[in-house]
Amino acid sequence: MLQLNGDNITTLGQAYLEFSWKDLVGRVYRQTLDIPYLNRNDSRMIPNTFEAYGIGREGSNLDFIVGYVDKVKLRNREDFISMGEAAGVEGDDTGTRLLGLLWKPPETGFDWGATIQRTPDILQLIYTEANLKREHKGLGLLAAAQYTHQKGIGRDLLGKFKTNAWGVRFSTSYRNAVLGIAFTQTDDGATISSPFGGRPGYTSSMLRNFDRANEKATRLSLSYHFDSIGLPDWSANIRYTRGKDAIEETSLLQLGDTREADYTLDYKPENGPLRGLWFRVRYAQLREKGGGAVSKQLRIILNYTFSIM
Repeated sequence: MLQLNGDNITTLGQAYLEFSWKDLVGRVYRQTLDIPYLNRNDSRMIPNTFEAYGIGREGSNLDFIVGYVDKVKLRNREDFISMGEAAGVEGDDTGTRLLGLLWKPPETGFDWGATIQRTPDILQLIYTEANLKREHKGLGLLAAAQYTHQKGIGRDLLGKFKTNAWGVRFSTSYRNAVLGIAFTQTDDGATISSPFGGRPGYTSSMLRNFDRANEKATRLSLSYHFDSIGLPDWSANIRYTRGKDAIEETSLLQLGDTREADYTLDYKPENGPLRGLWFRVRYAQLREKGGGAVSKQLRIILNYTFSIM
C-alpha cells in the first residue's frame, strides 16, 4: 500500500511502553488498537497505528479499556495526524476519549461488548454488539446483533448530524462448511462515518461498506475448509451482498442499488517447513444499478511469521 500520491511509506509505526499490575495492563505511545471503528484496518497490509495512552484488563469475564488516543497514522500515510484532522477537520488537534467493555459469562456461549468514543466538537460514537453461540451434535449455530449511534457534538465542526445503524446475522456450521446470512440498515440521517479504522458492519465488504444513508443490505456467505478432500491447509469463502434504497444525505436523491461479490482463497500450513506462511488471494466485483462501469479488484497477500529467538 502506497501513499495517495504513489510515494512509498517509511515510518516507525509502533514504539510503546507496556506495564502491568495484577490483572491490569497499561500501554503508552505508538501502538495498534483492535476496537470497533478504532483499529488496524489492514486489509491492504499496512495497518493504522495510534499514539494512544490507556489501561485495561484482558482475559477475564469482564474486560475493559479506558484511554486517550491523541494521533493516528492512517494506512496510506507515513505521518501521524490528530484524530480531529483524521476525522476531516483541517488543522484541528483534538484527540479521542475511549471507554470499552467486554462481558463474557463463563460457559454460556454468550458475549456482549460496547464502546463509547468521543472526539470533542466533532464526533461521538456508541457501538454495541452481542453474540450467542450454540453447538449440538456437530452442528454449530451463531446469532448476533449490533447497533451503532453517531452524531456531531459541541461546535459540530463536521456539521450537525445524527444517524444510527443496526444489523443481525445468523450462521450455521457443519463439518467443514459455514453458511451465513446477515442484514443491516442505516438511518436516513447520514452515512456511517469510520475515519479511524475498519467498519464492523455485518455487510461490510472489500469495496463497499453498505452503510450509506437509508441503505438496507443483505448478505449471503459460504465458507469451506478442504480437509475432507485431503487439502487441510486450504480454505475458501464466497460472499454476496446487495444494498438498496440508499439516498444522498444532503439532496435526498435516490442512489443506485449495488451488488458486490467477494471471493477469498487461503493457504495456511499448520505443520511442516512452511508453517507460519499465509498466502491469500482475494477478488471482488461491484455492480451498480443504473449504469456505470463494473468495479473489480484483485488482492494477493503474503504473510510469513517466524521466530528469531
